[in-house]
Amino acid sequence: MRFEPVRGKGVLVSWTRVAEAVGGAPTAPYLVVVVDLEEGVRLLLNLVGSAADELRVGLPVRLRFQQIDADVWLPLAELEELEQPEDELEAVS
Repeated sequence: MRFEPVRGKGVLVSWTRVAEAVGGAPTAPYLVVVVDLEEGVRLLLNLVGSAADELRVGLPVRLRFQQIDADVWLPLAELEELEQPEDELEAVS
């Protein structure tokens, strides 16, 4: 095994809503997701910034990190914003 950098982009494979916190887990309710990164790595992560009714298999996600203490960073997932370049926006009259 070895460490290799990844882009941190992938797709949503599955999820569940945790209704009751256990031990040192985040305050419930919260979402736990399975994400397949582009490089072929599968991760189990907390999802932030979205509700369960917004989720669909195949949605693009990205990793972000939350600093827990001086030496520990927690990986999290968030939905990737699908931004359209300005020159491709439709004009509405």
